[in-house]
Amino acid sequence: MSAINFKITPAADGHMIITGESSNINLHVRLVQARMIRINRDELQFYGMAGTRIILFETEAWNDQQLEDITAAIKWYAVAIDRPDMEISIDPNKFDLTII
Repeated sequence: MSAINFKITPAADGHMIITGESSNINLHVRLVQARMIRINRDELQFYGMAGTRIILFETEAWNDQQLEDITAAIKWYAVAIDRPDMEISIDPNKFDLTII
C-alpha cells in the first residue's frame, strides 16, 4: 500500500470529511452527541474514543481494497487531533452508545 495524503474539509452541516489524494474514499467524521447514534446498514461505521469525546467515522461506498485506506485515514485523523492512542472499534456498544 502506498502512502496516501489525506485532507480534511468541512461539510455544509458542520461535520468534516476526510478524503485521500490517491484514494476515492469519503470518510465522514462526526462527534457523537448525547451518546446516541443511528445505525445505517448501508454505511461502514467506525467509532473512536478521543479523551471523553466519541467520534463517528462513516462511509457509504467502500470495498475490501478501500478498507485499508479507511483504516489509515482514521489513524491519520487520530494523529491530526493529537490523539494517536485513540481507541477505535466497529462496535458501538464498546463505548456504551445507545442505538436509536
